[in-house]
Amino acid sequence: LVGCLVAGLLSFYSRPRSLPAYVPAAVFIGWFIPFSVVLLFPFDLASTSSTKNQRPLFFIPENVLVVVWRTTWWTCAVFTWFVFPNMQNYVDSGHRAPWKRLKSALLTNLRNQIIGLVISSSVLVYILASTKVSSAAAIKSTIIALANSWGLVIVIMLMGHGLVNIPRRLWYSASRQYQLRDLERRAVIVWDAKEEASETLAEVGAEVSALEHKVFGEHKAWVKELIAMCPSAQEHRGSNRSPIPLDRVDDEYLASLTRRVRSAARKKERYTSEWGSLIRVATFIQDVMDAGTSSKGELVIRFNTARSGLFSPRAAYHFYVNVVPLAKRVTAVLLGMLSAIIVFSEIFINAKHPLISIVGIVVRGAGPKWALVELISVAILTYMAVCTYTTLLRLQVFNLFALVPNHHTDPPSLIFFASYLCRLT
Repeated sequence: LVGCLVAGLLSFYSRPRSLPAYVPAAVFIGWFIPFSVVLLFPFDLASTSSTKNQRPLFFIPENVLVVVWRTTWWTCAVFTWFVFPNMQNYVDSGHRAPWKRLKSALLTNLRNQIIGLVISSSVLVYILASTKVSSAAAIKSTIIALANSWGLVIVIMLMGHGLVNIPRRLWYSASRQYQLRDLERRAVIVWDAKEEASETLAEVGAEVSALEHKVFGEHKAWVKELIAMCPSAQEHRGSNRSPIPLDRVDDEYLASLTRRVRSAARKKERYTSEWGSLIRVATFIQDVMDAGTSSKGELVIRFNTARSGLFSPRAAYHFYVNVVPLAKRVTAVLLGMLSAIIVFSEIFINAKHPLISIVGIVVRGAGPKWALVELISVAILTYMAVCTYTTLLRLQVFNLFALVPNHHTDPPSLIFFASYLCRLT
């Protein structure tokens, strides 16, 4: 079930068959483990707390659980700190030769790891000096706490945002007027970004085309590949104005130029896709609003999308005009109550006598019906994971990494978010 969900998400955000095989394989693992933990933890809780006479719905022996958790932890650690950083730098490298791309990736990752090690070591020395910790066990505990603190802070921020934002967005999305105003606001941002990306791609294309007739040998074939990657370079072919002296055109310069071409092309593709999606959604919302004010009682969808073939015009009218807004409002209220219960339970998680945590009371009341405990735990953890993961996956980090629907996500973004999912796990 989890594997099908992850495979569906990968297909939704990218084209796995068009990518090098190692990218979707590694990203699948990086996404599969965080999603599977949502099921694994309740099964662990019920399996270790149950008795021989009352087994849970999904029982896992203790020795198997130990192996599974150790495998999960070490896999996440290796992928987070070694596999994903090197793979991200490798696919983002502009070099043509695989060994040069690997060398560049390893050196870049080594530099970043050294910087992180220096910063973390400085923090550790400061903490040890200020707290006067001397025993080896205390130092080990401090190191473990520091290693987990960054991921814990991110989890708290992302989950806290999701617990509030998901019910809120669902409530407001029931209003078509609100949706249209939100789309208009986003449209201005996306249009400006799309135009800026087009200008950047045109500038890079002019720089590429200026080199076509001025380089020879291996560099000549490299420049031709860049022209094929950059359609705007076709418009400037034949130009003799080179932006840099030819004695500076070496492998490092062309590798840097290749990265710039890829980055500009990806940004243009991303914002063009987002603009088209905004137009389709805005047109659909306008269709629903027009149908709501019409006396015909029918909804005709102008764009030929998946929605247009689901219902007849009259059934579509009742579903999108009447049913969907009401369902969104009811779901928003229920999720808002669940968010409040989770926050309340987290605040009083250590209160045992009496037990104040609502989640704790519900789970204790369900025992020893361990199948029910598993179902309740899975439901709550699934919602918490959805709040955390959706907030993370909606981020656009420094305008470099973003998950773009409809198969427009580039490999570095897939790897970046897989890395952070493993880090959160």
